[in-house]
Amino acid sequence: MVWFFERDAKAAWIETRFDDSTGEYVVVIAAVGGASTVERYSELTTFDARIVALQAQFRAERWTQVTGAAALDAGWQGPR
Repeated sequence: MVWFFERDAKAAWIETRFDDSTGEYVVVIAAVGGASTVERYSELTTFDARIVALQAQFRAERWTQVTGAAALDAGWQGPR
């Protein structure tokens, strides 16, 4: 899933996915023209809490969410 945000003339996003090869939940935080950060979580509850915290952080920093959560083209498979 991916959430897109904008502020002034800048864009950023939060991307989530499941890494089948490691069994980890992955969060990518990125901005156009900026560095991206990759975080990995083995526990679903910790992963979910981090996503909620990130959304709150973006709102507190005055980012506007452009879209709701959107599925990635490849789909988010989740654990099997």
